[in-house]
Amino acid sequence: MNPESPTRRDVLCVLAAGTAATCLMPLSGCGPSGLISAGNISELTLGELVAVADQAVAIGLDSGGVYAMTTICTHLQCDISELGSISATELRCDCHDSVFDGAGAVLEGPATAPLDFFAVTVDEDGAITIDAETVVDATERQPI
Repeated sequence: MNPESPTRRDVLCVLAAGTAATCLMPLSGCGPSGLISAGNISELTLGELVAVADQAVAIGLDSGGVYAMTTICTHLQCDISELGSISATELRCDCHDSVFDGAGAVLEGPATAPLDFFAVTVDEDGAITIDAETVVDATERQPI
């Protein structure tokens, strides 16, 4: 065996590190991006926060209006909508037990950063669009 040739272990370590690095980049490769169709305002219930199907984002409705937040945990970027639970008062990541309140703030670590919120628009027919490229303050709502 050539001493300069990588071992099978070396190759596997490089592949594993590359795969992990891809999803550890905050929201760049693993989170929501672009414009996301999120159903119709008529489908939402006041006080509700629900995952948007096939997207790493949740949509909610409160007295201020419609809002959207990522469901990507800020600890190691697990998708809470796939590996956790979502309610209007709590988002719980089952990967490492981080817990966020309904406003995206960390209640229990290991996560230390809050969840991002995104700009939301509602057209004249009630169709909801989330702009996952535009991060907004957690208090921002789209009035209905």
